[in-house]
Amino acid sequence: MFRPVNTYRMKACSRCHRALPYSAFHRRRHHVRSGVRAACKECTRQASREARLARPYSPDPTKTRTRWRTRAALLRGLLVRGVCNVCGNASAQAHHLTYDGALAHLMVVWLCPSCHAAAHSSRGWARQLELFPRMSPGLDLSGRLTPKPGLQHAGGPG
Repeated sequence: MFRPVNTYRMKACSRCHRALPYSAFHRRRHHVRSGVRAACKECTRQASREARLARPYSPDPTKTRTRWRTRAALLRGLLVRGVCNVCGNASAQAHHLTYDGALAHLMVVWLCPSCHAAAHSSRGWARQLELFPRMSPGLDLSGRLTPKPGLQHAGGPG
């Protein structure tokens, strides 16, 4: 049950150790007796900013260009969105096999979000799909993608 935040009571921040009113803390409903976070809003904002700056994101320009050209090809009608090549789901995303070459933006395999995550199974969050076989029907027990019989490669150059 969620308790309303009492603005008259004070609480010590776990980072700066200042006594602040409860309104200076973000609400937290789960696993906290007081109903607010341990760190104040200012310390939480500062910690989030430091963490974000510690891991700057610089996208690969080749991948960015290829993805942009794929979106442009879809809009121009040069590339037609297909169904998932593994399970046949109609909601498919473009999976690039390679980012090199002049026609890399047209060389895609259409995969639904679950099968696309399984294709990138070196990522930790995608490995969990092995625990839920109904969510990723094209994933065999070894973690490899197996195409559904009767599905052909959709899209790509001529």
